[in-house]
Amino acid sequence: MSSAIHPEDPRPSTSILTDDFHVPICLDTTSEFFQVLTAPYHPPTEVPPLHRAQPRSDHVKRCRATINWTSSVPAEKPSSPSHASASSQPPPSQLDQPIYKPHGRWAWTHGLPFDDPTQLLSLRKGAQCSATIDSGTVGDKEIKYICRKWRMSKQKGVVWLLLRGKSPPLLFHAELALYKSEQYLRPLQGDVVPHIIGVHVMPEAVSITMEMPHSSFWIEASPSMPDALKERVIAAFEKIHAQGVLHGDPELRHMLIGADGEVMIIDFGMSRAVREHPSVDIERAEPEEFRLEMRKVKYKLDYMGARKREGDMVDDYLRRVRKNRKSSELWKRRAKGERVGPIPQYEEDPEDYELDPPVNAQDFQEDWITASDDSPMRVIVPGQTPRQVADQVQALLWKLEEMKLHPRHTRPGCSHTTDENQPRLCRAHTSRYLKKRQPRHFSALNSPSHRCEDDLIPLSAGHIEGTSMRRDYIRHKHLKNTYISSLSSNPNATATFPSSIDVPERPRSLKPEEYRRIQESRRQAMLQYSRAPKGILKRRRDDDEVVDANKQVVGGANSPCKKLRFSEQSVVTSFRGRTPFPDSTNGRRPRVGVYSRAYKRLMVRSARPELVDFTLPSLRTLSTLVGSLMPWVH
Repeated sequence: MSSAIHPEDPRPSTSILTDDFHVPICLDTTSEFFQVLTAPYHPPTEVPPLHRAQPRSDHVKRCRATINWTSSVPAEKPSSPSHASASSQPPPSQLDQPIYKPHGRWAWTHGLPFDDPTQLLSLRKGAQCSATIDSGTVGDKEIKYICRKWRMSKQKGVVWLLLRGKSPPLLFHAELALYKSEQYLRPLQGDVVPHIIGVHVMPEAVSITMEMPHSSFWIEASPSMPDALKERVIAAFEKIHAQGVLHGDPELRHMLIGADGEVMIIDFGMSRAVREHPSVDIERAEPEEFRLEMRKVKYKLDYMGARKREGDMVDDYLRRVRKNRKSSELWKRRAKGERVGPIPQYEEDPEDYELDPPVNAQDFQEDWITASDDSPMRVIVPGQTPRQVADQVQALLWKLEEMKLHPRHTRPGCSHTTDENQPRLCRAHTSRYLKKRQPRHFSALNSPSHRCEDDLIPLSAGHIEGTSMRRDYIRHKHLKNTYISSLSSNPNATATFPSSIDVPERPRSLKPEEYRRIQESRRQAMLQYSRAPKGILKRRRDDDEVVDANKQVVGGANSPCKKLRFSEQSVVTSFRGRTPFPDSTNGRRPRVGVYSRAYKRLMVRSARPELVDFTLPSLRTLSTLVGSLMPWVH
């Protein structure tokens, strides 16, 4: 096999690869994904089986002496035949109804018990459920499988589930219903979802046995893995979304890469669907949540610079909110008569935010950044030698070299046949549905807990998708999370909200007409303050009212008249009427308008007025009169 290789192989000395193996040039040997994948494998030491010790004979005699072997409970009377028939149990044919019927290549295991189950390796162990690699015999064939077990004991499982507001059967049935229904994940089993072998009910637990991602090993997804694997992970989530199922918890540990390069998505305990099913606690997922989850998947994988793009969107959103809030505060100060100087212009949201708004800053810090750089874990199935594992790792590396970065829309779809009449959820369907979606109104009062979003909300009615609606969305989302999964920290929440609360999961999108109407009202509000308010200028205007010491209006604006200019040496005779100013007590004109000083100088230099009702003509009239008299002079 000929392929490009590294000129200098900085492979660490502790590697599972052989010395004569050449690493393909498409792989970064310094990445964390490559180092974890090629780490040396040391098989676990076999633990000898434990044998029960036989007690000493004197201890057995001493224990038997402490037991009262005589029965103190009276013997029960034999019941009558009629009573026995009434209390008899249903026939075994009704009790042996299977919870799940396997299909595909595991259909032959239907009705066969698992004999001699043995735990080989513990994968994860939590309060909700645990996952292990087990081996057992089905029929006459020994198989290895993954066993996910839900505990029903009161000390572990039930308490944790009750704190979330759910009962153990409902939580178990929700994930099982997604796996077994043709409307959800059953068509994807064996493609991007593991095959379900069977469901088994035990006295204290319920377990689901499923097929392993690969018989040799698998590794968790990482942002440092090649782009070809990232493309396959994104394609797997697109297939799940096309079935109308929202994963709900797209973390890197739930994206598994098998030794053959195939991708498996696991852990659908927090999933929702477009087709809600209240009887098994499958909640409804809104169309815009699928777009947000796909953005989160790309952010976790750092696909095509998604981390920088999402981070820049959040930073730009916070900068724009602070700038717009500052502008609003300056407009309010100017309305009160303060001198604030130039006010920056209001900055609108980009058009791309209508469908992909920026993530809330607190959610971005707590839910997106958290666990995004965790080291991937490689799981090797027990029972292999280091040489066998090394051959599988080298085969995966060469397969990554042969992978081509095809566009996702040209990739072949799922091999399983599905009903074409079922509604599919794609990007175009999501966009159209989001634009036509009716607004949903919800008001949550007296919530047990809420977030303070004062630093993220601008004071403007035009900020639609990222401000006030986002504040309501965050408060409602936090209310729902508190009601479902944090009742332990709020003991009074159960009494306040005895029933479940229907909380919208996303802010609504306004129609274009409504959005333009709100924008127009905001522009009208800004035009109202575009003119400088009264009281800021040093000199009053002609139309300003004059207020005396007693805060009484003395006079208003004069009627329109000719404006005159006066010089210091000019002496002009002023003619007044009998009652020129009825409102004045001393017969003088009050100081009104910008020409009060000129009138004062005129009154000082003028001669004694004559009681002649005469108005001084304008300059143009005088020039016309003089021009008409010039011929008479000659």
